[in-house]
Amino acid sequence: MNKFRKILAVFLAISIAFSITSCKGPAKKPEPVRKPKMDLPQVPSKISKGENKEPVLKVYVVQKGRIEEMPLEKYVEGTVAGEIKNDWPIEAIKAQAILARTYVLNFVKTKKSKYKGADISTDFEEAQAWNPANVNERIKKAVEETRGVVAVYNGDFINAWFHSHSAGRTALAKEGLNYKKGEPPYIVSVQSKESDKAPHNVKSWSASFTKGEVLSALKKMGVNIGDFKEVKIGKRGPSEEW
Repeated sequence: MNKFRKILAVFLAISIAFSITSCKGPAKKPEPVRKPKMDLPQVPSKISKGENKEPVLKVYVVQKGRIEEMPLEKYVEGTVAGEIKNDWPIEAIKAQAILARTYVLNFVKTKKSKYKGADISTDFEEAQAWNPANVNERIKKAVEETRGVVAVYNGDFINAWFHSHSAGRTALAKEGLNYKKGEPPYIVSVQSKESDKAPHNVKSWSASFTKGEVLSALKKMGVNIGDFKEVKIGKRGPSEEW
């Protein structure tokens, strides 16, 4: 009898627990995470072909000495191939593609090419390096998988500056680029560990200048010092690299 009572008690306990659980009804679905609304910049009108259509650039191709029309993503392929090795990790190439795309859109929006009639050029001194001969399937994949993706801050394209190696710490725009405008809030000097795979001649290098070259450079900057015997670093910037 005692054994029967124990079994009955366990059965009743299970039944009550099941009833309580059943009364709760179906579990509520978690509410979707609400992403903050972000203002996105528009494609510059002079290269836009309409909504959901790929922009087309008028590119002055220095290597050919003429202006060519090319789709934005085709131009991005060439710049990525000119700025990064085509056998590097795919995620690194994707990051470069996003920067290259952002750079050209910001350039077209805020600047004017020195080549008449062009939106931008393949002149690396004006914009970005461009080497379509180095485009391979890896670069095409990186560009395609980031198609249309850009970097934005406060509703505008960022100044998509980039570097190969930072000597252990990134520099501010005023330090590394002699940027004359206010320092963009998204540019911050941070520690940046160098890759062990970086070529030695890129990771560590030196440059020499004659006294005449230094005096000539200073003169172009409007500084005339006459002569000098030695050069010392008087003050370093926030990154302490420059």
